[in-house]
Amino acid sequence: MTLSYENGAHRINGVQRISKPGRRLYTKVADIHPVKFGKGHMILSTPAGILTNDEAVEKKVGGEQLFIIW
Repeated sequence: MTLSYENGAHRINGVQRISKPGRRLYTKVADIHPVKFGKGHMILSTPAGILTNDEAVEKKVGGEQLFIIW
C-alpha cells in the first residue's frame, strides 16, 4: 500500500468508523446515499463481499456499514 497525494496534499482527509462490536449498523440498498457529495466512499460488508457504496447500489445489495472515508 502506498500513500497518495494530490498537489502535495493528502488524498485521504478523514475516516469515520460506523459499526462497532457493541453496535452493528445495517442498511438497505434504498438507504445508501453518496458520501460527502460523492467525494467519499462508504465501505459495506455485504453478501456479495466487501463493497463501496457505489458498487453496492449497482449490485442492489445492502449490508453492514463498516466505515466511511473521504
